[in-house]
Amino acid sequence: MREGPAGTDPSTGEPGAPRVGLLDYGMGNLHSARKGLEAAGAEVVVAASPADLYDAVAALVLPGVGHFGRCMQNLREAGFDGLIRSWVDEGRPFLGICLGLQLLYEGSEEAQEEGLGIIPSWVRRLPSEVRVPHMGWNTVRVVQASARSRSGGGTEDVRDGGSATAPVRRDGARCEAPAGPGGFGGCVRDGEYFYFVHSYAALDAPEGSDAVLVTSYGVDFVAGFQRGSLWATQFHPEKSGASGIELLRAFVRSLTMPDGADTSRGDAAPGKDLSALQS
Repeated sequence: MREGPAGTDPSTGEPGAPRVGLLDYGMGNLHSARKGLEAAGAEVVVAASPADLYDAVAALVLPGVGHFGRCMQNLREAGFDGLIRSWVDEGRPFLGICLGLQLLYEGSEEAQEEGLGIIPSWVRRLPSEVRVPHMGWNTVRVVQASARSRSGGGTEDVRDGGSATAPVRRDGARCEAPAGPGGFGGCVRDGEYFYFVHSYAALDAPEGSDAVLVTSYGVDFVAGFQRGSLWATQFHPEKSGASGIELLRAFVRSLTMPDGADTSRGDAAPGKDLSALQS
């Protein structure tokens, strides 16, 4: 494995695409995730163990598909649990996808196995009134954090609004998020469609989040959040067409741009075509 967190153009020796470590622990859709990250401009290193990974990549990506308990067991057996905690604790860039978001929490109603415990809250089963799993396209509402929420430490309940964020309402009203750059590099818009497959969801976003994405399906739940360099989505960006690739591109660009830089996209219409990115 080459040294340094960025790739190198062999013809010029200049830094190339940011190198991202995609964690292979037997429970993630690596093929789609890798293709999505590469389409977003990353050089992807698929890693089955933490060996030589810590100083070799600029960011870690944790995909996840399947059962919460089995995923945590596999993470521990591979030695990734300690790596992830240390990585996030040091403020290094991290992206969790689908179950990769849920594993950041203390635990889930799906299993007795403890989660990574990075976020002090639990993942809950979606309500019985709706068909489970929640599978297919759904919209997100962008909730921009207010200045007073940025102290960090706890969580904010996204059901029926949160005291430290813009209003989130069950009636489907759109949140009033500030225009321009912000959380997720300003790349996600209210009403944008993303692709979901899950039966459990987080109802609490981390306190201090720069932005939270909220989706309604029987209950308002956390569709994604960004807190500094910690990004996570309940939906699958790699299966969400152009909208998902733009989010991944914003994450990849954040690895090479100074804090606060504008990673927002242009005004191209959001896409819903899975095309070749969905396997």
